[in-house]
Amino acid sequence: MLNESEYFGQQKLFHGEVPAVLGSKLGALLCDVEESISGQFWGRLCSICDEVEAHLNGGNPQSELGRFNSGKMLAHSEVSDCLAAAVDLSKEYLRLTGGLFDPALGKMNYVDHDEDDGSLSLYGVKLDFGSFAKGYLLRRIQSLLKETGITSAFVNLGNYAFLAVGSHPCGEDWKISLSNPYSHMPIEDVPLKDSCLALSCNAPGASARVIHPNTLKGNDERKMVVVTGTDILDVKVAATALMISDEQQVLGIKRNFPEIETRFYKL
Repeated sequence: MLNESEYFGQQKLFHGEVPAVLGSKLGALLCDVEESISGQFWGRLCSICDEVEAHLNGGNPQSELGRFNSGKMLAHSEVSDCLAAAVDLSKEYLRLTGGLFDPALGKMNYVDHDEDDGSLSLYGVKLDFGSFAKGYLLRRIQSLLKETGITSAFVNLGNYAFLAVGSHPCGEDWKISLSNPYSHMPIEDVPLKDSCLALSCNAPGASARVIHPNTLKGNDERKMVVVTGTDILDVKVAATALMISDEQQVLGIKRNFPEIETRFYKL
């Protein structure tokens, strides 16, 4: 996968960038890290990006998911661990969000993963793992940061999902600056330390992207949902589901994701 990286020896800083993974740019900053450690981490991160892109990017007709969606893979075909995990996890998130997070737009229950033979059947259903895949990728990177022992890092995927490990080199927290996409005015700075943030919002020319699985209509309110927590996949899923939830559903999601904190903004 195309990527760029640079190590700054005097400051013990590493910066890497993947220009396009799952349709977004990924950037990573590692602080107070040895060059050999940063190189090993970056090599493994790029391998993870390659794997998730190859299996879960439905926008790529050559990916595993793209071949399933186009009917090029037969029903009951054996699938990768990556795609199988995406299906199984999505079914659990479907339950936790009261049916709001549904990559099959109301038909997730028609997707069958047979754990005995590792096969997957979609029964004519098409899957869109866009939001899930980004959270799943970042969860894998989150685990890699812990495994590698990196104690200060910041990862940004498309300016919609962020991982913060430890402290900023010049302060106690990393900060995410939120702004109104309609007025371009600042909203507030959200501090992060050993936590993560995901946001979902509408913007000029990019509205109603989150589709309700029951009505098949997108929410076009001038609205932003910001979710923070410790597990980036939980946070990313919750941010997406909360974009189309009513007041009662918000309470249910907060109950089922007790570690998250939410912010809602009218734009």
